[in-house]
Amino acid sequence: MRVLLCQGCVLLLLISSAVSAQNAPLTFDEVLDLAMRHSPVLGSEYASQRVADALVQQAGTSPNPILQFQSQTDGLERLSLIGLAVSQPIELGHKKSARIKAAESNQSVAFWELEVRRLALRQEIRERFLSVLLADAQMALAEEMFQTTLRHLEIARARLEAGDVSGLEVTALEVESDRRRAQKVLTVGVRDRAVAKLSEHLLVDESTLSGGFTGDLGWPYLLPELDSITELTGEVQQLQLARARTQTKLDLVGVERSRGVSDLTVQAGVFVQRDVFPGSSFSPRGVVSGLDDTGPLLQLQLQIPLPLNDTNAGNIAAAKARAEQSEYEFQVLQRKLQADLRGLYHTLTAQREARRLLEYEVLPNSRRALDTVERAYALGFRSQIDLLLAREAYLRSSDDALQSAFAESMTAAELEALLGKPLPTESLKP
Repeated sequence: MRVLLCQGCVLLLLISSAVSAQNAPLTFDEVLDLAMRHSPVLGSEYASQRVADALVQQAGTSPNPILQFQSQTDGLERLSLIGLAVSQPIELGHKKSARIKAAESNQSVAFWELEVRRLALRQEIRERFLSVLLADAQMALAEEMFQTTLRHLEIARARLEAGDVSGLEVTALEVESDRRRAQKVLTVGVRDRAVAKLSEHLLVDESTLSGGFTGDLGWPYLLPELDSITELTGEVQQLQLARARTQTKLDLVGVERSRGVSDLTVQAGVFVQRDVFPGSSFSPRGVVSGLDDTGPLLQLQLQIPLPLNDTNAGNIAAAKARAEQSEYEFQVLQRKLQADLRGLYHTLTAQREARRLLEYEVLPNSRRALDTVERAYALGFRSQIDLLLAREAYLRSSDDALQSAFAESMTAAELEALLGKPLPTESLKP
């Protein structure tokens, strides 16, 4: 009996642990892992990468030989020729190496496009994850304000029984409590919508998300100096992609130059010639009457187009112009990324200061003011107007702190996406 009881306890513990693990709130890293494993967007980019790999393989191929069967006669059946010939085009001007080089550059472009798309997807998921955290915080704030209003309503009812306030104050607080209840419902709808937008990239069942999400708003970590971050711009994935595209344009110039060189075609064949003289007084030496001088005929032929009218100069000039255009676009992008990085860094620094001021000074002071006015109202030393003002001041401070932390998190996400790597997470004490 004891054995069965112990086994039942173990089974219950295993079931409870499995349920709790299944319903555990998801962190951003876990959500990101789900998205990266199931996103069809990245699946499309992986397919593009395979296309580029296949084109590299195809670029290394050579022209196929041509097998030719030939039979001809002069129409009077006095001369007949039959045989086989093989011709092989030979590429000149290093066409194969130029194609392979351009295909490999295009392969590099596909790789960096995948990396840039992966970063864009990470940023999109990060922003939607932060929106869910903001919605959770707003739900908690709406619940807190609803409970606060109910507490004030109980105080007003107690004072009404004591004859200290009129029924109008109680009615006003009852209306206020109903309004707070409606706001709670609205925040639930906002949260459900945020979760739905986040689930767009997850492609998992609802039970996986039943435990909710966990994380912090704001970026309470140390930031490196601006100069050290600026030095990392050369490794940014967008610049790497721009460099790869510029290199592809340069390699295409080589491809066009190689196309300006004519290819050589070599043909070799073996033919059999037959001379027939019907009705002639000539006596043939062959075994068959009327057939003579039968034997093999070897043929070697070289063909090469003469570049008199077209040397591919126009295409070469156009390829050079496209390469020059790509180089200018790279310089523009480099300057833009550096300016965006500096702007995001300064914005994040200012948002951090604002969030810390709201979180550690404004919000605690408004909380203490509300508690003080609430105690004074319960004792009859403050009016309902004072209580309303203190409550609204605390609500605005709380909402401002949430919005400030959310904006800080969004800016940090943009900065991470620009750098192509996570920011350091060394703790910063308040």
